[in-house]
Amino acid sequence: MFGWLYAENIDINIAGEKGTIEKAGQGFLFSNLKEKFTDDYVKTEDGLWLEGFVSNKKELMNQYSYNTWDELHMNLLSKNSFPAEYRGSFCGYDVRKEEQVFFTDHLGSKSLYYYINDGIKIVSTKLYWIVQVLKAGNKSYSFDETAAKYMLTYGFMIDDTSFVKEVKRVLPGSKISVSGNDVRIDRYYIPTLKCEDEMSEKEALEKINDAFRNAVKREFEKDCEKGYKHLVDLSGGLDSRMVTWVAHDLGYMKQTNISYCKANYLDYHISSEIAQDLKHEFYYRQLDDIEWFYDIDEILRLNNGQAFYSGITCGKRVLENIKNEEYGIEHTGMVGDVVISCFAKNKESACSKPVFGKNQYSNKLKYDFDLSILEDYDSQESFDIYNRGFLGAMSTYATRQNYFEVSSPFLDVDFMNTCMSLPIEYRCNHKIYLKWIEKYYPDAAKYGWEKWLGLQPKERNRKLLFGALVWRKIKRTFRLILKKDIVDDMYPFDYWYNGDGNIQTFFTDYFNQYISSSLIGDELRSAMEKLFSEGSAMEKTQVLTVLGMIKNYF
Repeated sequence: MFGWLYAENIDINIAGEKGTIEKAGQGFLFSNLKEKFTDDYVKTEDGLWLEGFVSNKKELMNQYSYNTWDELHMNLLSKNSFPAEYRGSFCGYDVRKEEQVFFTDHLGSKSLYYYINDGIKIVSTKLYWIVQVLKAGNKSYSFDETAAKYMLTYGFMIDDTSFVKEVKRVLPGSKISVSGNDVRIDRYYIPTLKCEDEMSEKEALEKINDAFRNAVKREFEKDCEKGYKHLVDLSGGLDSRMVTWVAHDLGYMKQTNISYCKANYLDYHISSEIAQDLKHEFYYRQLDDIEWFYDIDEILRLNNGQAFYSGITCGKRVLENIKNEEYGIEHTGMVGDVVISCFAKNKESACSKPVFGKNQYSNKLKYDFDLSILEDYDSQESFDIYNRGFLGAMSTYATRQNYFEVSSPFLDVDFMNTCMSLPIEYRCNHKIYLKWIEKYYPDAAKYGWEKWLGLQPKERNRKLLFGALVWRKIKRTFRLILKKDIVDDMYPFDYWYNGDGNIQTFFTDYFNQYISSSLIGDELRSAMEKLFSEGSAMEKTQVLTVLGMIKNYF
């Protein structure tokens, strides 16, 4: 694992991890990062630390009159709004004063956890390391049942909870100020929906295109600064397609595209055709060996238990086989379809007051969660983007960052704010998304869209789509009647699980070995038994994620 950990008043003892320990203010910093963009780092012995990358660094250097990046960073730290001006993927601290500050970026792409108790302070990008330090220091900690309930329903955490009750997460767009044992939380960024803005469609399209091109340029120029090749995800969807397409259009033509899905599925055919036509290097891995199903323990040590372990499928196995030294950022299309489009189908549901229960991975169990969580969000759409997007989908970043830095132009804050300012009617059902592609990048619409069953993503094809969806539903219904699994899917979990006796045995043995843990209360155990026995293969992995966290962390 790669990351960093800051500690005061407790020895840094992390079993099996090699790294450096350096003095940092009143404490010590342990780090073993794969340092991709060291020119963006700031590290001083008296207690400053910034790691990751700042994609608008050059813009800021031009805006402010400072000779060095270190000087500019120290100046911006003094602003109450810090780090709102930064863009990119970063985190760090300032522990030079009595009131210490720890921060992460707008999206929480750098996970950050903290334990502050009885004079001991531990902050790290790795929850597992915090637990290791607490164990070595003979400090007690406990299992948080609320985290288990989040995992069994949403499939990810929906607030600052971790599976360790005494350890909290610095949420996306947040910083914490610590004085003694007191912690003040400042949230400097939450995506805010503008439901009433009026704007012509022409103006909206221009804003989208300008902002997206700027976001893509920021990302790809970071690779160029250090001479890295461009590593770009590519699938049969629209999001990663538009990243690779617009980057190519901007002149970043030497790309390596990576793709993985079920063997012979639409995703493979579409992505390979695009890569071939653009003359990009193309790496593909089929998922049907399902070896990645066995990676419970390793994934949960990497992803902090932020989300269910199978969500990244074989992404870890793909990335660990790519030459790490050649690439800087893994460019993804993460969450694009709900930024330029949206989760909601209409304005009323998007702009409504947020409620629990939507966009969960499983609805079989019902729990009442703390209603105060909803108070930070102006709308259901903002809640869903922050939680299903930042806290759910982006949980894979914690795993990916063990190999490369990770970013998505759709999650560039300026691009996000542009999209959130559009009339919601434009964004619903991919309306403005499709028009943007057809207007500015019509050749990108010549390839099929996996979501539309291989039809070209053009507005005029919506009528054809209706018929295709009906026909697929008929075929799927017949398969269910015949008790056959659905196979026309990018990730057919049930098909893989039901067709492999070894993985069934592995799941069952893992479940039986840890379900009797004394940490699990009777009510929670009963719920987990129900979800494991009655749930889909994916829902079973939600249960195994809870048990895996108990095994690996407790």
